[in-house]
Amino acid sequence: MLFKSIQISMFMLLLLFFIYMAMNTTKNTTMNIFLQKSSKRKMLGYLPKSSGRSNEQGNTEFAAWWDEQKKLKKNIKEVCHKYGEQANVKIKPGCFLYIAKANILNCFTSKAGSSAVKRILYEVATGHPHEGDKLRMDELQRFTLKKDSNKRMLNSSTISFTLVRHPFERLVSAFQHKMIDQKSPIEMKPFKEYFQEITFPNFVKHILLDQRKRCRTLSTCSFNRHWLPYITSCSLCNFDYTAVGRLETMQQDLLFIGQMAGTELQKNVSTNPSSGGSTSQLATEYFSQVERGDVIKLYQLYKIDFDMLGYSADDYINMAKN
Repeated sequence: MLFKSIQISMFMLLLLFFIYMAMNTTKNTTMNIFLQKSSKRKMLGYLPKSSGRSNEQGNTEFAAWWDEQKKLKKNIKEVCHKYGEQANVKIKPGCFLYIAKANILNCFTSKAGSSAVKRILYEVATGHPHEGDKLRMDELQRFTLKKDSNKRMLNSSTISFTLVRHPFERLVSAFQHKMIDQKSPIEMKPFKEYFQEITFPNFVKHILLDQRKRCRTLSTCSFNRHWLPYITSCSLCNFDYTAVGRLETMQQDLLFIGQMAGTELQKNVSTNPSSGGSTSQLATEYFSQVERGDVIKLYQLYKIDFDMLGYSADDYINMAKN
């Protein structure tokens, strides 16, 4: 009986020791961030220690970032529900890059950090940086999502993301880059159907006039991809992205998205330069030249994007010409 009691006591001591060790290991491990996507719990990633930043600090920053992501995605769902069939836009496979090596799926939107992200994903996929100034789409063709891809499966099993920015700043960036700096024939030809003088007010009028021909509904909108609405290009109501990053916070967004995928995305982040200085300053200058009625019509065209992503057009409407 005494021997049996000693055995039980030793067993209990060993059990307590292993429990203590397990708790201590769990406390100090870096793999301590669990995320929930849809109705199923999945561990999507972890926060490794990085130089100059404690694990606790990194976890706190990630938790705050993820809370903001949850709020943003909740708002997107509510706005999608509000607009109903109007927001039901089919997924466009050609706008997606799938990097199987890192299990990353990205929907790129022109003039919202797409060039920077393409260069980063190219390096992740190939193991070496892209040589040259411009990364052509044909160099990324093998990573483009195929039409017969199982989008539902990829939606639930990948680290998927897209980047956005203020819709009006995006238009200013597109105008400055394509109409002023490059004078690209692809963009200039339809513009010249309406106007000869290249000004931002005329560019806005061009989009509004072109809407009648190419963008009567969001699901059939065939605008130039540099000013195609987000809802149309990346089907935000039909695809549950793991994260929706912003150009305004791209460095941090890519840091955490990369950590969720177990790779590094935020290094050497740089966007395409354009003339005229800061895009936000240019936006103030350009929109102050546009008639208020046209700014309001432009806002109505991109209203779902504004509503979904939490941007405001008030400052631009107020600064417009009476």
